Amino acid sequence: MTVCVAIKVHDGIVFAADSAVSMSAAGSPTVVNVWQHGLKVFNLHRELPIMAMSAGMGNFGSASVSYLAKDLRLQLTANLQGGTNNYTIKDVADFASQYFQAEYAKIIPPPANPSLFEFWIGGYSSGARHGEIWKVEIDNGQPLPPYQSHDPNRGEYTILWGGQIQAICRLLLGCDPQLAQFIPQPDLLKAQTPLVDSFMPIQDAINLADFLVDMTKRYVAFMPGADTVGGDTDIATVTRHEGFKWVRRKHYYSQHLNRGATDHVT
Repeated sequence: MTVCVAIKVHDGIVFAADSAVSMSAAGSPTVVNVWQHGLKVFNLHRELPIMAMSAGMGNFGSASVSYLAKDLRLQLTANLQGGTNNYTIKDVADFASQYFQAEYAKIIPPPANPSLFEFWIGGYSSGARHGEIWKVEIDNGQPLPPYQSHDPNRGEYTILWGGQIQAICRLLLGCDPQLAQFIPQPDLLKAQTPLVDSFMPIQDAINLADFLVDMTKRYVAFMPGADTVGGDTDIATVTRHEGFKWVRRKHYYSQHLNRGATDHVT
């Protein structure tokens, strides 16, 4: 499982996710192993303010989602509609949706139900003043049309979360997600704890995302069963003026062993 958090304020967007990757027994939901070094936050274009993060399925067959995200980055860089001067985040989401649908179709045997793959894309369309967050989903083998996962009519700020969401739902909405599905959406939004506002500085948005991921890791650690949320928290931001920036991410090598490298290879 996963926990991933997206926070959008006027100054930019923050993505944060844990690192746990779970392996289940064939044809069974039973978790048989949990690795602590998965990659779930990605720089989706080397030159543009676009990033992504994933939740749900951690692999398509033998290929990890991090491997596929890097392959997507190569294809997106080479084939982005409109080039680097005339693109939209919707274009990126549509491209990613087609890519993952094609990769999903190659999985033999197909994943057992229930299965869910979520790929979040955050960034700025060319010339745009405000960022956007889009989501690509494949639910039980059925791809859903990419959609903007925040309501642009509700202002310039939002908190979104995915994966193992019980702890965050209980904190921000005051109830378990199994109960929340029976409450009308407008009532849920009114009840949401107001932890973010449009003018929140980007550093405070980073701190809030970090807190929500860490809280979920600690919550899951005391729940029965495997610790399916855990490991390091990776955090990245995109802003209109600074573009894509890593805030925190894992390094699988020591810097003194790679003095020619300025940062992690991803």
